[in-house]
Amino acid sequence: MENIPSINELLSAFFRHIIVLAAVVVAGFVFSVFYALGQPRLYQTQAVVQIEQPRLQETLSGNATAGSNLQRLQIIEQRLMARDNLMSIITKLNLADGADDGTMNELVSALRGSVRIERITDPTMRWRSDVSPSALSFVVQDADPERAALIANEFLNNMLEQSRSSRAERVNETLEFFESEEQRVGAAIADMDAQIAEFKRNNADALPESLLAQRTQLANLEDAELAIDREMIEGATGLRGDAAARAALRNEKLQEQKNLIQTRRALIEANIERAPQVEKSFASLNRQLQQLTDQFTIITRNRSEAEMGQMMENSSQTESFLVLETALIPEHPIAPNRRKIVLAGTMLSAIIGLGLVLLLELRNPVIRTASQMERQLGLRPVVSIPNIEKTRFFNLGKRTKIGIMVCGVLVLLALALS
Repeated sequence: MENIPSINELLSAFFRHIIVLAAVVVAGFVFSVFYALGQPRLYQTQAVVQIEQPRLQETLSGNATAGSNLQRLQIIEQRLMARDNLMSIITKLNLADGADDGTMNELVSALRGSVRIERITDPTMRWRSDVSPSALSFVVQDADPERAALIANEFLNNMLEQSRSSRAERVNETLEFFESEEQRVGAAIADMDAQIAEFKRNNADALPESLLAQRTQLANLEDAELAIDREMIEGATGLRGDAAARAALRNEKLQEQKNLIQTRRALIEANIERAPQVEKSFASLNRQLQQLTDQFTIITRNRSEAEMGQMMENSSQTESFLVLETALIPEHPIAPNRRKIVLAGTMLSAIIGLGLVLLLELRNPVIRTASQMERQLGLRPVVSIPNIEKTRFFNLGKRTKIGIMVCGVLVLLALALS
Protein backbone atom coordinates (compact mmCIF):
# COMPACT_ATOMS: atom_id res chain seq x y z
CA MET A 1 0.00 0.00 0.00
CA GLU A 2 3.01 2.30 0.50
CA ASN A 3 3.84 2.27 -3.21
CA ILE A 4 0.42 3.51 -4.29
CA PRO A 5 0.77 7.03 -5.69
CA SER A 6 -1.41 9.81 -4.38
CA ILE A 7 -4.06 11.63 -6.35
CA ASN A 8 -1.84 14.70 -6.76
CA GLU A 9 0.92 12.57 -8.23
CA LEU A 10 -1.52 10.96 -10.66
CA LEU A 11 -2.85 14.34 -11.71
CA SER A 12 0.70 15.61 -12.15
CA ALA A 13 1.51 12.60 -14.32
CA PHE A 14 -1.56 13.23 -16.48
CA PHE A 15 -0.70 16.91 -16.86
CA ARG A 16 2.87 16.03 -17.82
CA HIS A 17 1.54 13.88 -20.69
CA ILE A 18 -1.46 16.02 -21.49
CA ILE A 19 -0.41 16.30 -25.13
CA VAL A 20 -0.34 12.52 -25.60
CA LEU A 21 -3.65 12.13 -23.77
CA ALA A 22 -5.27 14.93 -25.76
CA ALA A 23 -3.94 13.52 -29.04
CA VAL A 24 -5.38 10.07 -28.33
CA VAL A 25 -8.72 11.51 -27.23
CA VAL A 26 -8.94 13.81 -30.27
CA ALA A 27 -7.99 10.98 -32.61
CA GLY A 28 -10.59 8.68 -31.05
CA PHE A 29 -13.19 11.42 -31.17
CA VAL A 30 -12.51 12.20 -34.83
CA PHE A 31 -12.56 8.50 -35.73
CA SER A 32 -15.85 8.05 -33.86
CA VAL A 33 -17.36 11.02 -35.67
CA PHE A 34 -16.37 9.71 -39.08
CA TYR A 35 -17.48 6.19 -38.15
CA ALA A 36 -20.88 7.45 -36.97
CA LEU A 37 -21.31 9.58 -40.09
CA GLY A 38 -20.37 6.58 -42.27
CA GLN A 39 -23.02 4.29 -40.79
CA PRO A 40 -26.10 3.95 -43.02
CA ARG A 41 -29.25 5.44 -41.60
CA LEU A 42 -32.27 3.25 -40.94
CA TYR A 43 -35.79 4.64 -41.28
CA GLN A 44 -38.97 3.09 -39.96
CA THR A 45 -42.58 3.58 -40.95
CA GLN A 46 -45.79 1.68 -40.45
CA ALA A 47 -49.25 1.20 -41.90
CA VAL A 48 -52.20 0.16 -39.74
CA VAL A 49 -55.34 -1.69 -40.83
CA GLN A 50 -58.35 -2.25 -38.60
CA ILE A 51 -60.15 -5.59 -38.48
CA GLU A 52 -63.90 -5.05 -38.55
CA GLN A 53 -66.05 -7.83 -37.17
CA PRO A 54 -68.96 -9.08 -39.32
CA ARG A 55 -72.12 -7.00 -39.07
CA LEU A 56 -74.21 -10.17 -38.96
CA GLN A 57 -73.58 -13.33 -37.04
CA GLU A 58 -70.94 -15.48 -38.64
CA THR A 59 -73.00 -18.64 -38.28
CA LEU A 60 -75.56 -17.22 -40.68
CA SER A 61 -73.01 -17.02 -43.47
CA GLY A 62 -71.73 -20.54 -43.13
CA ASN A 63 -68.20 -19.32 -42.43
CA ALA A 64 -67.88 -20.92 -39.03
CA THR A 65 -66.61 -24.14 -40.58
CA ALA A 66 -63.88 -22.33 -42.51
CA GLY A 67 -61.75 -21.66 -39.41
CA SER A 68 -61.39 -19.00 -36.79
CA ASN A 69 -60.32 -15.42 -37.35
CA LEU A 70 -56.83 -16.22 -36.09
CA GLN A 71 -56.45 -19.02 -38.59
CA ARG A 72 -57.54 -16.76 -41.44
CA LEU A 73 -55.09 -14.08 -40.32
CA GLN A 74 -52.29 -16.64 -40.14
CA ILE A 75 -53.10 -17.82 -43.65
CA ILE A 76 -53.04 -14.23 -44.96
CA GLU A 77 -49.73 -13.50 -43.18
CA GLN A 78 -48.18 -16.65 -44.60
CA ARG A 79 -49.31 -15.70 -48.09
CA LEU A 80 -47.89 -12.20 -47.67
CA MET A 81 -44.51 -13.55 -46.59
CA ALA A 82 -44.39 -16.26 -49.25
CA ARG A 83 -41.48 -16.14 -51.65
CA ASP A 84 -43.60 -15.67 -54.78
CA ASN A 85 -45.49 -12.77 -53.23
CA LEU A 86 -42.26 -11.09 -52.09
CA MET A 87 -40.77 -11.49 -55.55
CA SER A 88 -43.87 -9.91 -57.10
CA ILE A 89 -43.53 -6.94 -54.70
CA ILE A 90 -39.83 -6.59 -55.56
CA THR A 91 -40.64 -6.61 -59.26
CA LYS A 92 -43.55 -4.19 -58.89
CA LEU A 93 -41.52 -1.66 -56.88
CA ASN A 94 -38.38 -2.10 -59.03
CA LEU A 95 -36.31 -3.15 -56.04
CA ALA A 96 -34.28 -5.69 -58.01
CA ASP A 97 -32.78 -3.37 -60.68
CA GLY A 98 -31.83 -6.23 -62.98
CA ALA A 99 -30.49 -8.50 -60.26
CA ASP A 100 -29.69 -12.13 -61.01
CA ASP A 101 -31.15 -15.15 -59.21
CA GLY A 102 -28.54 -15.08 -56.45
CA THR A 103 -29.13 -11.41 -55.76
CA MET A 104 -32.90 -11.97 -55.97
CA ASN A 105 -32.66 -14.52 -53.18
CA GLU A 106 -30.79 -11.99 -51.07
CA LEU A 107 -33.38 -9.33 -51.85
CA VAL A 108 -36.20 -11.67 -50.83
CA SER A 109 -34.46 -12.46 -47.53
CA ALA A 110 -33.74 -8.77 -46.92
CA LEU A 111 -37.34 -7.79 -47.66
CA ARG A 112 -38.67 -10.54 -45.39
CA GLY A 113 -36.37 -9.35 -42.61
CA SER A 114 -37.26 -5.68 -43.03
CA VAL A 115 -41.04 -6.19 -42.73
CA ARG A 116 -42.70 -7.06 -39.45
CA ILE A 117 -46.41 -7.77 -39.02
CA GLU A 118 -47.67 -6.96 -35.53
CA ARG A 119 -51.09 -7.84 -34.17
CA ILE A 120 -52.73 -5.17 -32.05
CA THR A 121 -54.91 -6.62 -29.29
CA ASP A 122 -56.46 -5.43 -26.07
CA PRO A 123 -53.61 -5.26 -23.51
CA THR A 124 -55.89 -6.63 -20.80
CA MET A 125 -56.65 -9.73 -22.91
CA ARG A 126 -53.16 -10.62 -24.09
CA TRP A 127 -53.02 -13.59 -21.73
CA ARG A 128 -55.67 -15.32 -23.82
CA SER A 129 -54.51 -17.16 -26.93
CA ASP A 130 -57.91 -17.16 -28.65
CA VAL A 131 -58.47 -13.39 -28.70
CA SER A 132 -58.77 -11.96 -32.19
CA PRO A 133 -56.68 -8.84 -32.81
CA SER A 134 -58.46 -5.59 -33.48
CA ALA A 135 -55.85 -4.30 -35.93
CA LEU A 136 -52.69 -5.21 -37.81
CA SER A 137 -49.59 -3.05 -38.16
CA PHE A 138 -47.05 -3.37 -40.98
CA VAL A 139 -43.72 -2.06 -39.68
CA VAL A 140 -41.02 -1.56 -42.34
CA GLN A 141 -37.39 -0.59 -41.77
CA ASP A 142 -35.22 0.48 -44.67
CA ALA A 143 -32.26 2.73 -45.47
CA ASP A 144 -34.40 4.74 -47.91
CA PRO A 145 -37.38 6.51 -46.28
CA GLU A 146 -39.39 6.71 -49.51
CA ARG A 147 -38.81 3.04 -50.24
CA ALA A 148 -39.85 2.12 -46.71
CA ALA A 149 -43.16 3.94 -47.17
CA LEU A 150 -43.71 2.32 -50.57
CA ILE A 151 -43.08 -1.17 -49.17
CA ALA A 152 -45.40 -0.64 -46.20
CA ASN A 153 -48.24 0.67 -48.38
CA GLU A 154 -47.71 -2.16 -50.88
CA PHE A 155 -48.00 -4.74 -48.10
CA LEU A 156 -51.13 -2.95 -46.89
CA ASN A 157 -52.75 -3.05 -50.33
CA ASN A 158 -51.57 -6.62 -50.83
CA MET A 159 -53.19 -7.69 -47.59
CA LEU A 160 -56.51 -6.09 -48.54
CA GLU A 161 -56.42 -7.89 -51.87
CA GLN A 162 -55.42 -11.17 -50.22
CA SER A 163 -58.28 -10.80 -47.75
CA ARG A 164 -60.87 -10.11 -50.44
CA SER A 165 -59.68 -12.93 -52.68
CA SER A 166 -59.36 -15.34 -49.74
CA ARG A 167 -62.91 -14.68 -48.53
CA ALA A 168 -64.38 -14.89 -52.03
CA GLU A 169 -62.42 -18.03 -52.80
CA ARG A 170 -63.45 -19.63 -49.53
CA VAL A 171 -67.14 -18.85 -50.02
CA ASN A 172 -67.14 -19.99 -53.67
CA GLU A 173 -65.30 -23.21 -52.88
CA THR A 174 -67.72 -23.96 -50.04
CA LEU A 175 -70.73 -23.35 -52.26
CA GLU A 176 -69.30 -25.43 -55.11
CA PHE A 177 -68.51 -28.28 -52.72
CA PHE A 178 -72.03 -28.44 -51.29
CA GLU A 179 -73.60 -28.14 -54.73
CA SER A 180 -71.51 -31.05 -56.03
CA GLU A 181 -72.31 -33.07 -52.90
CA GLU A 182 -75.99 -32.30 -53.33
CA GLN A 183 -75.89 -33.61 -56.88
CA ARG A 184 -73.93 -36.71 -55.87
CA VAL A 185 -76.17 -37.60 -52.93
CA GLY A 186 -79.29 -36.82 -54.99
CA ALA A 187 -78.14 -39.21 -57.71
CA ALA A 188 -77.37 -41.84 -55.04
CA ILE A 189 -80.90 -41.42 -53.61
CA ALA A 190 -82.44 -41.84 -57.04
CA ASP A 191 -80.37 -44.96 -57.65
CA MET A 192 -81.34 -46.33 -54.23
CA ASP A 193 -85.03 -45.68 -54.98
CA ALA A 194 -84.66 -47.66 -58.22
CA GLN A 195 -82.97 -50.51 -56.35
CA ILE A 196 -85.74 -50.62 -53.74
CA ALA A 197 -88.44 -50.59 -56.42
CA GLU A 198 -86.72 -53.44 -58.29
CA PHE A 199 -86.30 -55.39 -55.05
CA LYS A 200 -89.98 -54.97 -54.20
CA ARG A 201 -91.00 -56.16 -57.68
CA ASN A 202 -88.79 -59.25 -57.43
CA ASN A 203 -89.81 -60.11 -53.88
CA ALA A 204 -93.37 -58.85 -53.68
CA ASP A 205 -94.73 -62.15 -52.27
CA ALA A 206 -92.07 -62.35 -49.54
CA LEU A 207 -92.30 -58.79 -48.25
CA PRO A 208 -93.53 -58.29 -44.68
CA GLU A 209 -96.71 -56.53 -45.77
CA SER A 210 -97.75 -59.54 -47.96
CA LEU A 211 -97.09 -62.32 -45.42
CA LEU A 212 -100.56 -62.10 -43.88
CA ALA A 213 -102.19 -62.55 -47.27
CA GLN A 214 -99.78 -65.39 -48.10
CA ARG A 215 -100.64 -67.23 -44.87
CA THR A 216 -104.38 -66.74 -45.46
CA GLN A 217 -104.03 -68.08 -48.99
CA LEU A 218 -102.00 -71.04 -47.69
CA ALA A 219 -104.76 -71.90 -45.20
CA ASN A 220 -107.38 -71.71 -47.96
CA LEU A 221 -105.30 -73.99 -50.17
CA GLU A 222 -104.97 -76.52 -47.35
CA ASP A 223 -108.74 -76.46 -46.86
CA ALA A 224 -109.29 -76.92 -50.61
CA GLU A 225 -106.87 -79.85 -50.68
CA LEU A 226 -108.71 -81.55 -47.83
CA ALA A 227 -112.01 -81.01 -49.57
CA ILE A 228 -110.64 -82.61 -52.76
CA ASP A 229 -109.36 -85.59 -50.78
CA ARG A 230 -112.76 -86.14 -49.17
CA GLU A 231 -114.54 -85.84 -52.51
CA MET A 232 -112.17 -88.33 -54.13
CA ILE A 233 -112.74 -90.85 -51.35
CA GLU A 234 -116.50 -90.45 -51.37
CA GLY A 235 -116.74 -90.72 -55.18
CA ALA A 236 -114.80 -94.03 -55.36
CA THR A 237 -116.90 -95.89 -52.75
CA GLY A 238 -119.43 -98.67 -53.97
CA LEU A 239 -119.47 -97.81 -57.68
CA ARG A 240 -119.68 -100.40 -60.49
CA GLY A 241 -119.55 -100.26 -64.26
CA ASP A 242 -120.01 -96.93 -65.99
CA ALA A 243 -120.38 -95.12 -62.70
CA ALA A 244 -116.99 -96.36 -61.60
CA ALA A 245 -115.47 -95.24 -64.88
CA ARG A 246 -117.03 -91.81 -64.55
CA ALA A 247 -115.80 -91.61 -60.95
CA ALA A 248 -112.29 -92.54 -62.01
CA LEU A 249 -112.34 -89.81 -64.67
CA ARG A 250 -113.62 -87.36 -62.11
CA ASN A 251 -110.90 -88.35 -59.64
CA GLU A 252 -108.26 -87.72 -62.30
CA LYS A 253 -109.48 -84.16 -62.70
CA LEU A 254 -109.59 -83.72 -58.94
CA GLN A 255 -106.00 -85.00 -58.74
CA GLU A 256 -104.93 -82.43 -61.28
CA GLN A 257 -106.54 -79.72 -59.17
CA LYS A 258 -104.80 -81.15 -56.11
CA ASN A 259 -101.44 -81.03 -57.89
CA LEU A 260 -101.99 -77.39 -58.78
CA ILE A 261 -102.91 -76.63 -55.18
CA GLN A 262 -99.78 -78.40 -53.92
CA THR A 263 -97.61 -76.50 -56.37
CA ARG A 264 -99.13 -73.25 -55.19
CA ARG A 265 -98.68 -74.31 -51.56
CA ALA A 266 -95.01 -75.09 -52.15
CA LEU A 267 -94.49 -71.67 -53.72
CA ILE A 268 -96.20 -69.87 -50.83
CA GLU A 269 -94.30 -71.90 -48.25
CA ALA A 270 -91.03 -71.01 -50.03
CA ASN A 271 -91.99 -67.31 -49.96
CA ILE A 272 -92.82 -67.54 -46.26
CA GLU A 273 -89.57 -69.36 -45.57
CA ARG A 274 -87.40 -66.75 -47.25
CA ALA A 275 -89.42 -63.84 -45.85
CA PRO A 276 -86.93 -63.14 -42.94
CA GLN A 277 -83.98 -62.82 -45.33
CA VAL A 278 -86.04 -60.63 -47.67
CA GLU A 279 -87.10 -58.49 -44.71
CA LYS A 280 -83.46 -58.14 -43.62
CA SER A 281 -82.30 -57.08 -47.09
CA PHE A 282 -85.24 -54.72 -47.46
CA ALA A 283 -84.47 -53.10 -44.10
CA SER A 284 -80.82 -52.68 -45.13
CA LEU A 285 -81.88 -50.90 -48.32
CA ASN A 286 -84.22 -48.65 -46.34
CA ARG A 287 -81.43 -47.80 -43.87
CA GLN A 288 -79.12 -46.83 -46.72
CA LEU A 289 -81.89 -44.70 -48.19
CA GLN A 290 -82.48 -43.03 -44.81
CA GLN A 291 -78.77 -42.28 -44.41
CA LEU A 292 -78.63 -40.73 -47.86
CA THR A 293 -81.75 -38.74 -47.07
CA ASP A 294 -80.22 -37.39 -43.84
CA GLN A 295 -77.03 -36.50 -45.70
CA PHE A 296 -79.03 -34.75 -48.37
CA THR A 297 -80.89 -32.74 -45.71
CA ILE A 298 -77.64 -31.61 -44.07
CA ILE A 299 -76.01 -30.81 -47.40
CA THR A 300 -79.03 -28.82 -48.51
CA ARG A 301 -78.96 -26.78 -45.28
CA ASN A 302 -75.22 -26.14 -45.62
CA ARG A 303 -75.63 -25.15 -49.24
CA SER A 304 -78.28 -22.64 -48.22
CA GLU A 305 -75.90 -21.23 -45.59
CA ALA A 306 -73.12 -21.06 -48.20
CA GLU A 307 -75.44 -19.15 -50.54
CA MET A 308 -76.23 -16.80 -47.65
CA GLY A 309 -72.49 -16.35 -47.07
CA GLN A 310 -71.97 -15.51 -50.72
CA MET A 311 -74.72 -12.91 -50.58
CA MET A 312 -73.22 -11.44 -47.40
CA GLU A 313 -69.81 -11.34 -49.02
CA ASN A 314 -71.22 -9.53 -52.03
CA SER A 315 -72.95 -7.04 -49.75
CA SER A 316 -69.84 -6.59 -47.51
CA GLN A 317 -71.56 -7.92 -44.40
CA THR A 318 -68.71 -10.26 -43.43
CA GLU A 319 -65.42 -9.58 -41.67
CA SER A 320 -63.47 -6.86 -43.48
CA PHE A 321 -60.40 -4.66 -43.12
CA LEU A 322 -60.39 -0.87 -42.89
CA VAL A 323 -57.27 1.20 -43.48
CA LEU A 324 -56.58 3.35 -40.42
CA GLU A 325 -53.14 4.73 -41.31
CA THR A 326 -51.17 4.66 -44.50
CA ALA A 327 -47.41 4.67 -44.28
CA LEU A 328 -45.83 8.13 -44.44
CA ILE A 329 -42.27 8.95 -45.42
CA PRO A 330 -40.30 9.10 -42.14
CA GLU A 331 -38.41 12.31 -41.51
CA HIS A 332 -35.93 11.12 -38.87
CA PRO A 333 -33.95 7.88 -38.76
CA ILE A 334 -34.27 5.48 -35.88
CA ALA A 335 -30.68 4.22 -36.19
CA PRO A 336 -27.81 4.59 -35.80
CA ASN A 337 -27.59 6.73 -32.66
CA ARG A 338 -24.62 8.83 -33.68
CA ARG A 339 -24.43 10.64 -30.36
CA LYS A 340 -24.02 7.38 -28.48
CA ILE A 341 -21.43 6.11 -30.99
CA VAL A 342 -19.33 9.28 -30.64
CA LEU A 343 -19.69 9.26 -26.87
CA ALA A 344 -18.64 5.61 -26.63
CA GLY A 345 -15.70 6.15 -28.99
CA THR A 346 -14.51 9.19 -27.05
CA MET A 347 -14.75 7.37 -23.74
CA LEU A 348 -12.87 4.40 -25.17
CA SER A 349 -10.14 6.64 -26.56
CA ALA A 350 -9.89 8.42 -23.18
CA ILE A 351 -9.39 5.08 -21.45
CA ILE A 352 -6.73 4.14 -24.00
CA GLY A 353 -5.04 7.53 -23.46
CA LEU A 354 -5.02 7.06 -19.69
CA GLY A 355 -3.53 3.62 -20.10
CA LEU A 356 -0.87 5.04 -22.40
CA VAL A 357 0.00 7.75 -19.84
CA LEU A 358 0.39 5.12 -17.13
CA LEU A 359 2.60 3.06 -19.44
CA LEU A 360 4.86 6.07 -20.10
CA GLU A 361 5.14 6.76 -16.38
CA LEU A 362 6.08 3.15 -15.68
CA ARG A 363 8.79 3.22 -18.34
CA ASN A 364 10.35 6.36 -16.79
CA PRO A 365 10.06 5.95 -12.97
CA VAL A 366 11.44 9.33 -11.79
CA ILE A 367 11.14 10.59 -8.19
CA ARG A 368 9.59 14.02 -8.47
CA THR A 369 8.32 14.90 -5.01
CA ALA A 370 9.52 14.59 -1.41
CA SER A 371 6.59 12.36 -0.44
CA GLN A 372 7.32 10.08 -3.39
CA MET A 373 11.01 9.85 -2.31
CA GLU A 374 10.07 9.10 1.28
CA ARG A 375 7.53 6.45 0.22
CA GLN A 376 9.76 4.66 -2.28
CA LEU A 377 13.25 5.02 -0.66
CA GLY A 378 12.34 5.43 2.98
CA LEU A 379 14.46 8.62 3.13
CA ARG A 380 13.11 11.97 4.17
CA PRO A 381 14.71 14.84 2.18
CA VAL A 382 16.21 17.71 4.20
CA VAL A 383 15.28 20.46 1.76
CA SER A 384 12.62 20.53 -0.99
CA ILE A 385 12.69 23.55 -3.30
CA PRO A 386 9.25 24.02 -4.87
CA ASN A 387 8.46 25.72 -8.19
CA ILE A 388 7.81 29.40 -7.75
CA GLU A 389 4.45 30.38 -9.29
CA LYS A 390 2.74 33.74 -8.95
CA THR A 391 -0.79 32.34 -9.35
CA ARG A 392 -1.47 28.60 -9.51
CA PHE A 393 -4.61 28.97 -11.55
CA PHE A 394 -3.85 31.67 -14.08
CA ASN A 395 -0.18 30.93 -14.64
CA LEU A 396 -0.83 27.64 -16.36
CA GLY A 397 1.77 25.66 -18.25
CA LYS A 398 1.85 25.12 -21.97
CA ARG A 399 0.61 21.54 -21.73
CA THR A 400 -2.29 22.52 -19.52
CA LYS A 401 -3.35 25.21 -21.96
CA ILE A 402 -3.20 22.69 -24.81
CA GLY A 403 -5.34 20.26 -22.80
CA ILE A 404 -7.95 22.91 -22.09
CA MET A 405 -8.04 23.91 -25.74
CA VAL A 406 -8.48 20.28 -26.83
CA CYS A 407 -11.30 19.77 -24.37
CA GLY A 408 -12.98 22.93 -25.67
CA VAL A 409 -12.69 21.68 -29.23
CA LEU A 410 -14.22 18.34 -28.23
CA VAL A 411 -17.11 20.07 -26.52
CA LEU A 412 -17.77 22.26 -29.57
CA LEU A 413 -17.68 19.24 -31.91
CA ALA A 414 -20.04 17.32 -29.66
CA LEU A 415 -22.47 20.24 -29.63
CA ALA A 416 -22.24 20.53 -33.40
CA LEU A 417 -22.86 16.80 -33.84
CA SER A 418 -25.92 16.86 -31.63
